[in-house]
Amino acid sequence: MKPSRPDTGYGYIQSDKPTDAGKVLHVRAFREKPDYQTALRYFKDWSYSWNAGIFMWDASTAEAAIRQFEPEMAALFDQMAPHFYTPNEQSVVNELFPQCNKISIDYAVMERLAGKDIELNNKQAGVFVLPSDFGWSDLGTWGSLYAQTSKDEDRNAIIGNENVSMIESTDCIVRASGKIKMVLQGLDGYIVADDNGTLLVCKKSQEQRIKEFSETLK
Repeated sequence: MKPSRPDTGYGYIQSDKPTDAGKVLHVRAFREKPDYQTALRYFKDWSYSWNAGIFMWDASTAEAAIRQFEPEMAALFDQMAPHFYTPNEQSVVNELFPQCNKISIDYAVMERLAGKDIELNNKQAGVFVLPSDFGWSDLGTWGSLYAQTSKDEDRNAIIGNENVSMIESTDCIVRASGKIKMVLQGLDGYIVADDNGTLLVCKKSQEQRIKEFSETLK
C-alpha cells in the first residue's frame, strides 16, 4: 500500500523505481518495522510501500519455493499428504504439524527471494509488488486506528467513552475505559489510554516504543 503517513507499526517493501503508473515493480528488499525517523525517510521515498501481507502466486511455484527454502517442512507435509481426506487426517496433522518450523511465509520464502530471480518449478521466479491505494488499513497500530476514527474539530479521536474533556489539545487519540474521568489540557499529537489500572501517555511519533515502556512496569 502507498504510505499515507510515516507509520512505525508496519513493515515496508522497497522496490525498483517505477517507470509507468500502475507498474508492477521488482522487490529489492523487505524492511522491518522502523523507528520514526526511518519511517519518515521511507515515507518521503517513492520506492517504499507498506507491506500489507497480501500475496498472489501460483500454487506450484509456491510449493517449489517451500521445498527449496524449507525442505524439512516440505518433508513433513509429504508425510501428511497421503492422509488428507481420510478418517485419520486429524490425528496425523496433530502429530506432525507441530514439528514444522515456526516461521511465517514472509521469512520462509518472500524475503529469501527478494532482490533476485531464481529457477523454481522449471521457470524463473522472483518477488514483485504493485503499489496500490484502496483504503486498506491494518488496525493493529494506534496510527492506523487514529486514521480510521472520527475526530472532533481539533483532530482529536476519542474511543470508548464520552466522559473525556479535551482542552487546548489537538491531534490526539484517547482510548478511555470509562472507569476514570479524563481532563486533558495542552496535548498535541499524543496517545492516551487507560486499561486495568494502567494509564499510558505517549507521543504518537513514539508509538513503536510502547512495548519498551510496558516493560518498565514489570
